[in-house]
Amino acid sequence: MQSVMTHTLLKYMMVMSALAAPFALQAGRFKPLQEPNIQVEVDVTAEQLENVIKRALVGRGWEVVSVENGVVNARLILRTHIAEIRIPYDTQTIDLEYVSSRNLRYVKRKNGKEIIHRNYNSWVNNIKQDILVALSVYR
Repeated sequence: MQSVMTHTLLKYMMVMSALAAPFALQAGRFKPLQEPNIQVEVDVTAEQLENVIKRALVGRGWEVVSVENGVVNARLILRTHIAEIRIPYDTQTIDLEYVSSRNLRYVKRKNGKEIIHRNYNSWVNNIKQDILVALSVYR
């Protein structure tokens, strides 16, 4: 009798593991949404900052959609993925803010936590690094 129960339990565990496997594999693809902030620690004008931001975006394949009143709006279209960001800036700070996306599985959970495909975070962090490198020229 115990062998039948053990066998049934083993089968149950195998079925549950098989059902959970796709979710476990996808869990690594999604991360908390990052919205990087840059403290501008060099003496630059707003115009110079705008140019640095636009060069960083274009260098990574982003399209600058609009620029007005200290805000750059940009879009990345990569295969079937689309990401849109808003970058408000002044001579002290630059923020990379999420606006919207398609096929990146952005979700805002009930607890307020936002998650998105990990590639999005890599993309915005690459922009941040490129901006920091460009700003280092002004030291």
